[in-house]
Amino acid sequence: MRLIFFSQIVFLSCFLFSSVSSARCRFQFDDTSAGVTWTGYKFSEKVGVSGTFDVVTFSQNSKSASVASLVKSVHFRVDSASINSGMPARDKKLALYLFGSMLDPGAITGKVKSYRPKLKVATASILMNGVSQDVAFAVADNGNQLLFTGEIDLLSFKMKKGFERIAKACQELHTGPDGKAKTWSVVGLKVVAPYAKTCQ
Repeated sequence: MRLIFFSQIVFLSCFLFSSVSSARCRFQFDDTSAGVTWTGYKFSEKVGVSGTFDVVTFSQNSKSASVASLVKSVHFRVDSASINSGMPARDKKLALYLFGSMLDPGAITGKVKSYRPKLKVATASILMNGVSQDVAFAVADNGNQLLFTGEIDLLSFKMKKGFERIAKACQELHTGPDGKAKTWSVVGLKVVAPYAKTCQ
């Protein structure tokens, strides 16, 4: 009796292990809910002004077997004309003076080059104004959403002309309590990317 019972336990354990092992899981970003938030800075005190881009498109490998492989499959395109700061007058200035000075005014493109989950860091190659730069991001994963946080310097993308034009156009609004007009070339970036896991 003990031998039969033991054999049944072994059989059941092997069956369950086999079922779990054979499960095939896939990860996919919900690109309809993904978004990019930017933060520009003004005043000597470096006060942030944030906004979004309304048109961002992603391509991905929807059959990725892990979050890491999913992240590394991502390519993206940002329509700079879709900038949205919540103030139409400011958006018009940014689109005209800053992005309008670029070689390709409508497009900011890129891809993820690397992702190291244990170190919680990623590197993306961003192409803007004909210049490609590797940008480092800190990555937080809460189990169904990734948050990428980083920053770029507009001057690193040879955007001095556009930067000076927007700084001049916003000189009055960017004059702080100290009486000095200051526009920062550094821009903070946050990318929210929800993802789903499906297993068969």
